[in-house]
Amino acid sequence: MGLLVGFEPARLPAAVLNVAAYKLTFIASLMLLGAGAVIARYAKRVEGPAPLGAMPPAGAIEPGQLGGAQDLDAFARAARARESDRV
Repeated sequence: MGLLVGFEPARLPAAVLNVAAYKLTFIASLMLLGAGAVIARYAKRVEGPAPLGAMPPAGAIEPGQLGGAQDLDAFARAARARESDRV
């Protein structure tokens, strides 16, 4: 549009050009931060463990597994394996 009407950015004062450059830099940095947050959230959703309280898939737990005969050591090992990145 500026080329059609003969707009010449070189004729603008240096202060206006500086403000425009700062605005563009700020907007670009916000866009990069937002894109990184979206990618990180998507990666966690795809690879992450199931949230606490999530129901297991149907048929994953046998009826006899629910009760006092659970192997608590196996439960602890499985929990540690899921949270290997925690310190």
